[in-house]
Parts: sequence; C-alpha cells; structure tokens
Amino acid sequence: MAAEYELTFNDYLSIFKRRIWQIVIVASTIIIAAILVAILLPPVYQSTGTILVESQQISKDIIQSSVNSVADERIELIKQRVMTRENLYKIMQKYGLYSDRLDKDSTSLLLNELRNNIAVELLSTDSGNPWEKKATIAFNVSFSYNSPDVTHKVANELVTLFLDENVKSRTEKATETTEFLSQEVEILRKQLEATESKVATFKEQYSGALPEHMDMHMTMLQRSEMDIKEIDRDYKAAQEELRYLDVELASAKSGINNRRTADAPVVLSSEAEIDKLKLELER
Repeated sequence: MAAEYELTFNDYLSIFKRRIWQIVIVASTIIIAAILVAILLPPVYQSTGTILVESQQISKDIIQSSVNSVADERIELIKQRVMTRENLYKIMQKYGLYSDRLDKDSTSLLLNELRNNIAVELLSTDSGNPWEKKATIAFNVSFSYNSPDVTHKVANELVTLFLDENVKSRTEKATETTEFLSQEVEILRKQLEATESKVATFKEQYSGALPEHMDMHMTMLQRSEMDIKEIDRDYKAAQEELRYLDVELASAKSGINNRRTADAPVVLSSEAEIDKLKLELER
C-alpha cells in the first residue's frame, strides 16, 4: 500500500511558479475589466429623504382594529397613490429624465426604469415584545440618477408627493373615525337614556316596597346606578376623542391649505360632520 504524501510549502511554491503567468493573465484581465467598467459606465447618484410616521393617538379601547390602519399598510397605500403612471410621467417631463433615450426607447420602458430607480425603505424599531413584530417609525424615499442636481430635485419632489398623500390619508382617516365615533356616541346616549329610564321607573315602582324586599331592591338599584356610571364614563371618553379629532382635522386642514387648495372640500366636509355631532351632543 502506497504511503500518503503531504504537500509542503516548497511544493506549493513550485506549483505557483509553474502557473505564474496564468495567474498574472487572469488577475490582469479582471483588473482591466473593472477599470473599464468604472470609466465607461456613467456615475450614479442617490438622494434620500426620511419621513417620520406619526403614531395613532386615539385610544384603542374606543377605536376597533377594523378602523385603525397599520403603518406598513398605510405607507404602501400612499406609495401606490404617488407612483402612478401619471405622476411618474409628469416627473419625467418636468426634470427631463432620460431625455437622450426618448427617441430610442418607449415611454413605458422609461417609466418602468424610473419606477425601479425609486426606492421606499421602512425603518422599524423593536417594540420590546418578542411576540409582536417591529413597529415602523419612519421610511426613506430614495431616487437614483446620473445627475446629482436632478437626483436631488426629483427626490424632493417625491418626498413632497408622499407628504401630500399622507395629509390626504390623515384627513380621510379622521373623517372615517369621526363617523365611527358619532355612531358610538349615539349608541351610548341611547343606552344612558334607557338605563336612566329604568332606574326612574324602578324607584317609582318600589318606592313603598316592603322591608323584607328592601335588600333585593337596593342591590338592583346599586347595580343599575353602576351601569349608569359606566355608560357615562364611556360617553365622556367618546366626547374626549371627538375633541381630539376636532384638533386633528384642523391640523389636516392646515396641511392641505399649505400644499393643495383643491383638497379643502374634504376637510370642510369633515368639519361639517363635527359641527353636526357637537349639536347632537349639546341636546
């Protein structure tokens, strides 16, 4: 049986010397190719804007999960609204993107390339609960192009569009939440009136009750009074949420007026709902 032979350092050195030219040729080819790519390919610049995500301020005990929106889903919805074919075409025309390729490539191809050069990255933080997914606190909007000045301008344009759509989204959400709360307030008001009516009827019916029935009646009375307090507490909590929504809608109105006057009817419609609700609460 032949003995196994282990290669020594001198053996490796001998192999290297025999193949030195092959190694030099391969290494030189790679280096030259890298240099040519760096010289021939146009430079690509990237500009990024960061947008913070506001947390939900309305109590989760009042607003059901079907009304609340997850930040990730809200950002994705805003992204879809911003990156429409119409918006991207306006940006391409406004800043003269890919002007040297308009005669060679189709508009659809250029718009698709523009869409691919726009990146939206979610920034998350650990919620502290291992069973919950990370909470999104912000997101980056980036754009890549071969001109630093144009890249910066387009990135600013995209950030502005995202902010405008966010204001619209907040206004729509505030309107939706206001409608929900108005229904909740009406339900609580009816429950409060019904319970108060039952208590009044009970007091009138058993005002001269026999002593042996007094304990039972008092227990029923106390239970009814506790129900009134609980409903009244929920009623006041709903009123507090409505006052918060009043401020939220005012903030949304201010943001819309600063960016797009055409969005004002949405806020005015929400204010009309608030005024109507306030009149109902004052009755």
